[in-house]
Amino acid sequence: MIYIVLVVVVGAVAVLTAWLNSPGAKGRRGEAMVERTLARLDPGEYRVLHNVTLPTTGGHTTQIDHVVISRYGIFVLETKHLAGWVFGKAGDAKWTQSFGRHARNTFQNPLRQNHAHVKALQTATGLGDEAFESLVIMTGKATFKTGIPKGVLALRDLMQVLRAMPRQRLTDTQVKAAVNAIEAARLAPGPETDREHIETTVRRHGAGNGMVATASKLYFRGLAINIGLKLIGVALMIAVAWFAYQRISDITTDYAESQLTGKPAATQPAPETAPPTPVPATSPVPETTPPTTAETTPEPEPAPAPTDIRNRMPKDVRCAYSPDTDRCACLDPRGFKYQAALEQCKARALGEA
Repeated sequence: MIYIVLVVVVGAVAVLTAWLNSPGAKGRRGEAMVERTLARLDPGEYRVLHNVTLPTTGGHTTQIDHVVISRYGIFVLETKHLAGWVFGKAGDAKWTQSFGRHARNTFQNPLRQNHAHVKALQTATGLGDEAFESLVIMTGKATFKTGIPKGVLALRDLMQVLRAMPRQRLTDTQVKAAVNAIEAARLAPGPETDREHIETTVRRHGAGNGMVATASKLYFRGLAINIGLKLIGVALMIAVAWFAYQRISDITTDYAESQLTGKPAATQPAPETAPPTPVPATSPVPETTPPTTAETTPEPEPAPAPTDIRNRMPKDVRCAYSPDTDRCACLDPRGFKYQAALEQCKARALGEA
């Protein structure tokens, strides 16, 4: 039975770990981090929209992670939750993510990607370039090896950038009109809209341009390594925990028996005894005949009656004994474990005490 439990636990941990390390889950974690940061903005001054999907020309769609609308402008945020090294400049069509010599992944320049988002919002609101600010937010631990391009910032700097805009770009009327226009143009948020957006993106870019194959290879390679390491780690932790549990259980049982019977516990080392002191040789003492009078012959004391250890257990203690494992456990009326010797516990469990 224990092996079945081990297999189930290890399998569940492996599946959960694989899902948490998938690109989709990492992306959602990054977006959630940005959402929590934007929630600190004053709602009376900033209006925040998340996961905005807008239709574009040719029956396609574009999906924007976050849009912040205020008198200081419309901030279009693209979230990237990346690790490793990132190589790329503002004018490059593709950026490269590297985890070492053999693990590389190329992806679309998020600054260019966000430029398309800005154009879609301009079409929806009718506002010009001066009203918009494009920002790429990095939420992971990635390090730029070619310098951080303009418009890319870490999540920790986002609030400072939003609150430090020096001039007002929109009136209150324009802010309200922009919010209403975006809400009217966006597709209803939900799984169905997300699925349609993925399908239109695949049709537009195609699945055979090398990006999907490279990303899949990188993902499955990392997935296999992750699962293998997690399986080994979880198996070792469970084995150590099970061994420790068995050891503690044995020590507890031995100690309880020693407390009740007065014998040293089996798990404790026997106390060392000093060697006997040699008795010096002496001259023989002549034997004397002891007096035979009744006054000088003490009567032997009666031997103490043996004590039945079962009588020490309170009557309201309940015990259970397993013949398969030869283990026994007792509980007091409050539900706490009652320490009892094995024979004492068995006697109570079998109704002999």
